[in-house]
Amino acid sequence: MAFESTYLSPTDHQVLAAAAELKTFTAVQMAAHVGREVVTCRRSIFTLKGAGFLIEPEDQDYRNGSVYEYVGPARTATRTRRNKVTAAENMWRVMRVKKNFNPIDIKVQASAAGITLQDRQVRDYCRKLLELGYLKVIQTRIPGKREAEYRLIRDTGPIPPVMKKLPVCYDGNTGERISDVPNNINEDAE
Repeated sequence: MAFESTYLSPTDHQVLAAAAELKTFTAVQMAAHVGREVVTCRRSIFTLKGAGFLIEPEDQDYRNGSVYEYVGPARTATRTRRNKVTAAENMWRVMRVKKNFNPIDIKVQASAAGITLQDRQVRDYCRKLLELGYLKVIQTRIPGKREAEYRLIRDTGPIPPVMKKLPVCYDGNTGERISDVPNNINEDAE
């Protein structure tokens, strides 16, 4: 399999090729197969699992270590890396890492890599993700006193859902288009 990527190391590529050959394996089996240290293979397995190439089946006996299964190239891993990071990518990354968060947490932690976020921009993104079923409200907002607190309940992967100008949301991890995004959130009053 010829896979071109700018963010997988040579060891990751070697483990990926071996995973495609073995189909199911443990980290110890992988280390023996590729002739590398177990800790090095675990690091590559973790990277490839995050990229969507490997899964860890839920119904397994952990006495001999975690068993991993090769599932093929993932959409998220095959896209080429851009140098420019978007505001949505920063916000989505913070949401995936934090257990509970509010828009101010997101604004502070996602304002990096030359991106400055505004309160309204973060609140709007959270509101749209809430309406689409990605977030759950943990604590409601009290204007002037406290921000709403959310929890990410639909983590589909590292690519953030993108809100289009049309009333459509595109999830790059699943390829799903959600078309019931309201044009104007305040139209409910009619």
